[in-house]
Amino acid sequence: MVNVSEIAWVAGLFDGEGFCATGNRGRNHLLKVNMTDEELVRRVAAILGVGSVHGPITRTDVPAHWLPQWSWVACAASAVAAAEAMLPYVGSRNRERFTAMIASFRAQKLGRCEECDRTFERVHRDCRFCGVSCKCKNYRRRRKAERERLGAR
Repeated sequence: MVNVSEIAWVAGLFDGEGFCATGNRGRNHLLKVNMTDEELVRRVAAILGVGSVHGPITRTDVPAHWLPQWSWVACAASAVAAAEAMLPYVGSRNRERFTAMIASFRAQKLGRCEECDRTFERVHRDCRFCGVSCKCKNYRRRRKAERERLGAR
């Protein structure tokens, strides 16, 4: 169980080092923290329990003495879950961004995969987590009716 002070710590770190984006007409949600300290980035991932850590990322277009970066990234439902956890503790600028992200995520047409019980967008045919056709019964029923209708002509 994560305590409130750890979430508040992550929110403060995110206020200084984090990046929040909602793109593609409010359908893509992203939270990201880039740092040269691997331990802190992994601690963010452990406290929030979502997202993934990438690194070390070394760039060739910067001076040789620059340290490699580590990155914590959360997308889609994971980003929204992290934003909801940090919302009471972030500054006003990120509070506005998080609120907008959460609202646009809730406005999407979402479904649940019957196989892995994860949230997915209904515009996709397959669950990107387990690969099972997530439109399940309704999608297959409509496709079958459409094939029969086209075959009858």
